[in-house]
Amino acid sequence: MGSIKILEKYVALKIAAGEVIDRPASVLRELLDNSIDAGSSEISVHIESAGMKEIRIIDNGAGMDEEDLKLSVMQHATSKIETVEDLFNIHTLGFRGEALSSIAASSRLEITTAQNNSSMGNMLKTDSSGEVTIATSASRKGTTISVKDLFYAIPARKQFLKNPSAETNLCKNIFFEKAAAKPDITFKLYIDGVLVQMLGVTTLRERIFECYNSAFRDKVFLYETEETDYGKYTIKGVAADPAIYRNDRKYIHIYLNGRRIHDYSLIQAVIYGYSEFMPGGHFPLAFIFIKNDPALVDFNIHPAKKEAKIKNIQQIHHSITDTLKKTIRNNSPAANIKSETFFPNNIPGNNVSRSFAKPEQQDFTNMVYDKSYTIYRSDKPLKGVLPEIERSIPAGSTTLNPSDTFLSPQEEAETVKYLGQLFNIFLLCEKNDSLYVIDQHAAHEKSIYESLISKKPEVQKLLVPLYLPENMTLTPKVIDDYKNTGIIIEQDDTGNYFIDSLPDILSNIKNDIIAVISESPGNIDEVQKKLFSTAACKKAIKGGEILSDMEAKAIIETAFSLKSPYCPHGRPIWKRIMKSELLEQINRIL
Repeated sequence: MGSIKILEKYVALKIAAGEVIDRPASVLRELLDNSIDAGSSEISVHIESAGMKEIRIIDNGAGMDEEDLKLSVMQHATSKIETVEDLFNIHTLGFRGEALSSIAASSRLEITTAQNNSSMGNMLKTDSSGEVTIATSASRKGTTISVKDLFYAIPARKQFLKNPSAETNLCKNIFFEKAAAKPDITFKLYIDGVLVQMLGVTTLRERIFECYNSAFRDKVFLYETEETDYGKYTIKGVAADPAIYRNDRKYIHIYLNGRRIHDYSLIQAVIYGYSEFMPGGHFPLAFIFIKNDPALVDFNIHPAKKEAKIKNIQQIHHSITDTLKKTIRNNSPAANIKSETFFPNNIPGNNVSRSFAKPEQQDFTNMVYDKSYTIYRSDKPLKGVLPEIERSIPAGSTTLNPSDTFLSPQEEAETVKYLGQLFNIFLLCEKNDSLYVIDQHAAHEKSIYESLISKKPEVQKLLVPLYLPENMTLTPKVIDDYKNTGIIIEQDDTGNYFIDSLPDILSNIKNDIIAVISESPGNIDEVQKKLFSTAACKKAIKGGEILSDMEAKAIIETAFSLKSPYCPHGRPIWKRIMKSELLEQINRIL
């Protein structure tokens, strides 16, 4: 007898359920999709004991009759497609008919539904056994779905869940993700019987702010784009001012035909849209909503529909970038400054004279808003004397090959003649029959960065621990790797991770540390690079600072000693213009 067998139905159902339902948030995602597809104008969500005791969704949508109710929990039962061709004409969030059958195979499921306001409807009960009972029941128009004892039939899956607080937060994230795209629907969220969020019908901009208000300083920093029709697709969105940025991509959300997807190319399109307004190494906050011709989209490539194939993705990519650039230019104070740049006078301990100035060109890197929203200021005054910079470069550090327009690091240093400061941003000097235009911030930042990474960290214990996100999981090896960099991570009695100690050189960027680690917790090299480059950026002098000759010459000397003429964020530190090039430009040939 052969070794291949046909799986029994209940085993096959549990396997299929595992692809769709892996935690309470997955259940909530599928049920909210169904309620939205049913045309509901009001949806209430109840989460009990992190969703393990019960998840209950109440909507006032179309409801089902008895026959549809009986079919709804069967595998691959759907009202949304009939043929293969229908997969490319999908206008709904759900379509495969897997959700309810998968939930039923993992829990005790109860559905009460009615199609009119007669106060009577039908109730269905089923569980992992596959037995179904239906009875007449009092019900208002719409559907109420109760999912109890999740994974009681698959107890092994429970060991992969996070702690209750983390699972509750994941459910909340799904709730806000779905609500953000539907400002025309009222949403309510109850956690353990307490109403924690009420979202009424409003505008897209208002809804985004209500869902993610903790990420924004004020509603004034949010700009809603007009919906633009490009023929096969339309784009609209809500974009935060470039003054608000993060060290991760957490709040770059892309929605395609009402469904949030994770697509690296479209996320990059958002980043490109902000590139000329935002410091390097930082990421914007933006919510982009795309309506595309269903014939150009294939969602049937991921069990949870988190990814999609998009035939016209290049055109959409360009349109997103273009839309964001126009929106920022039309709304953001940073895009078109006409006010004077302010530098405070008479700062104690500041030996450099300050005055009002009108730079012909202003570098917005590391600038922060003054409350007037029209005046910008340097976020850290220059102290008058540059700190001593160690020039040693650690073994194994990455070296970029400079182009012919840059000084080779192997060139022998010769006499340098300092010419002056340009726009309070660049330092000009003459060397080897060439003019060098040096970015003062980038040069100082890189020298500090190389100094930081070459030192053995001096670890300091924090008075107040920094807690990592509750849903984060770290292996013992990763924790040991962090320890080698001076970042000591411990675990409390509840299983949550926290930072107990830090290198003293990172003391000025405590607010950035959690965001950087959260973006790529297992990539120690990337985390260390971002943290040290951020620390260096904040310590360095800024574009707009007026330097003394002594300070300028110190930066120039340090810049020429660097192994690579690029700052930690990849920008060139200087531009070399040869004497022959200048002569050619003015048509003067010797």
